[in-house]
Amino acid sequence: DFLRQKHPNEKIIVVINRPIHKKLRFKLKNIIEGKFMQWMFDDERFFKLHTSAEEKLSKDLDLIKKDKNVFLISPGEESIRSRTINKKALLQIYNLGIEIGEDALSKLL
Repeated sequence: DFLRQKHPNEKIIVVINRPIHKKLRFKLKNIIEGKFMQWMFDDERFFKLHTSAEEKLSKDLDLIKKDKNVFLISPGEESIRSRTINKKALLQIYNLGIEIGEDALSKLL
């Protein structure tokens, strides 16, 4: 909302370096991490932070998809896990990012 209000007539490009369609296991992981952090630090705010972060991201993604001046670039479902140290996989991720970016720019222009 801040960027859209500050630049109402400009195109905004949002780049997210992970798939935006979350699976159930990802959501469960966030709940477990939040509960663990709450237990570890004896502070229930950590659980709320973990669970609300994904809700806020989902709301933002819905707004992005509806706004014609905001363009989203993110890896597709076929993307490779970015948490790897495999040199070939990292090079493949890098090249995939360039392809997605070039494709997005051609659509934008």
